Amino acid sequence: LSLNENTIEHFSKLWLRNYFINLKLVIQRENTGLLFKESLNLKNKSVLFVGASPVLEDEINLIKKSLDKVFLISSDTSASFLLNQGVIPDLILSIDSGRG
Repeated sequence: LSLNENTIEHFSKLWLRNYFINLKLVIQRENTGLLFKESLNLKNKSVLFVGASPVLEDEINLIKKSLDKVFLISSDTSASFLLNQGVIPDLILSIDSGRG
């Protein structure tokens, strides 16, 4: 098996189990929900993704000036810096690129 096939075989039951646990939590909690394209306020806005970058500090003023024109998606790695600068992302995206 390839590494990808081996990973899927090894973790698929755990992923499915975690999916249903998280779905149950979303349904039970009042402050969480499911995200659909229709639920995003994207009318007349561009999407701006901000990730951790060596030039992020240099670009913060441009980001601040653009907030009314963009739907701001932040990586989890840049969210702390943005929040410390008074910039509240519309969405924070966290992806674990590790195995499983």
